[in-house]
Amino acid sequence: MKKLLISILLVLSASAVKAQQLYTDNLIQPAHSMTRSFHYPWNGLTLTVDFQINRVFRTQVDLNRTLFGRAMSGMGQAVKQAWSQGYTGQNVNIGILDAIRPNDRRFPIVLSNVNVRPQALTQVQYTVNFEYQGSPQRNRSFQLSSEHDTPWRVRNNGTFSGRYTHGQIASLIAGGRHTDADGTVLYGIAKDANITFIQSDYGNYAAKFTQKPFDFINASLSRTIAYNREFMENLYTAIDRSGKYSDGKLPVYITSGGNYHYTLGTPTYEGLKQGRSYIADYNAVTMAMSDNTHDGRPLSDYLLVVGADHGITNRPGEVVELQKRWIVAPYHVPHDRGTIQGTSFSTPFVTGIAGVVKSKFPTLDPADVANLLLETARDIGAPGMDAVYGRGMVDLANALSPQ
Repeated sequence: MKKLLISILLVLSASAVKAQQLYTDNLIQPAHSMTRSFHYPWNGLTLTVDFQINRVFRTQVDLNRTLFGRAMSGMGQAVKQAWSQGYTGQNVNIGILDAIRPNDRRFPIVLSNVNVRPQALTQVQYTVNFEYQGSPQRNRSFQLSSEHDTPWRVRNNGTFSGRYTHGQIASLIAGGRHTDADGTVLYGIAKDANITFIQSDYGNYAAKFTQKPFDFINASLSRTIAYNREFMENLYTAIDRSGKYSDGKLPVYITSGGNYHYTLGTPTYEGLKQGRSYIADYNAVTMAMSDNTHDGRPLSDYLLVVGADHGITNRPGEVVELQKRWIVAPYHVPHDRGTIQGTSFSTPFVTGIAGVVKSKFPTLDPADVANLLLETARDIGAPGMDAVYGRGMVDLANALSPQ
């Protein structure tokens, strides 16, 4: 009986280890540096000392315990493989257009066991250079170098928790490093991307997007493409004229498909009665964008609409042009205290994956990356492009290794 229990425990332990996707990360914070030179002219001796002190926070992050890892099966493994190959979203600029004000509504997030065996080190490096300048035959120089790591206690229980705005949660999924009040580190999919928050106040978006050049704009706000039929055309005309995108590589606007259970290709009386006129606007915008060009390519290339991985939210319907730009991602994002849900949180999955893919293929335009995500999406539902899931489920592994 004892042997049986031991065997069961070993199997369970092995399963638990196998279930983890651990990524080791070092966050280096320079604390102090100093260089001093001492000259002794009476004997030609020069002594130079370089002294550097860093604080290094070293932790193993279980990517299966992050928001993206919990929401999508296999996502932790796919992200770990991408990061280990050096594709982390580096040099990619992502704008998060969302609610980010301090007084905006906040949602509690609790994720246990995110960090495994966190450790902090005080790293001391020093180099001493001796140089003796005598006659040519007597010149001498040598160097001493050393490095010491001194561990110190970390007050960190590995649980990431706090209250975050709608936009901050989008960023927790899409990219960047995030640290809570206790020092627990949580990563988004494109962990090294440059994340910029843009307050969504339904004002002049074009002015906001010209503050700096973006590759991707995450808009977890389904109505932002539908105020009028000219919205996207006006937006990209203003962005292009700003001069911030002089290379012509304009950003891709990644927006949520909405949660109102509508088939967008067939506006319904109920939808119109409730003031949901954006159903018709989706159709008008996507069709107008496919007919118009910008920098020699269809304006629709700069748009991705993100739906849910099941059919209870908005669907593209029978409008083919909308199906072409529709891609789906997880709708339910679980954490320890419940679930956040909606296409608002599906959208940053696509944005983060776009950032990782762009870091592997840096010469691709953002619009080319968007098209690659559509072409490599995993087919679900009816075979081929359909009225419920559009092009299918976004797939990081497929996008990094296109056939």
